[in-house]
Amino acid sequence: MPGGTEQHDRRVHADCTDPEHTDPEHTHADRGAPRAGPGALAGGRAGIPGGARFGRRTMLISGVALFALMTGATALALPAESIAALSVLRFATGLGLGMALPLAVSLATDHSPDRRRELSASG
Repeated sequence: MPGGTEQHDRRVHADCTDPEHTDPEHTHADRGAPRAGPGALAGGRAGIPGGARFGRRTMLISGVALFALMTGATALALPAESIAALSVLRFATGLGLGMALPLAVSLATDHSPDRRRELSASG
């Protein structure tokens, strides 16, 4: 029988993946925070063309700043226990992350020596 963290992880996973599964020990916050994935997708879709228009460096700085500000705002909003506010803030955090990551990879690839270029893009 698993115990401790592993048992908690299994219960949270069950709560997140099975809408019929409920556990009275968990609050709504334990069932999984709203995902930043849709925001990251939208940020990537906006950041890449924005990088071509306004410059990759400018968009990278904007993405990192948005990510940092929204991460701080998310931390400040947690005591309110509002799923709606958390969802909006996590979406905005994802926008910043989605803008920053592809542009950072692009800049790293451009500034790498030719013999190491594929390593900078593959991580």
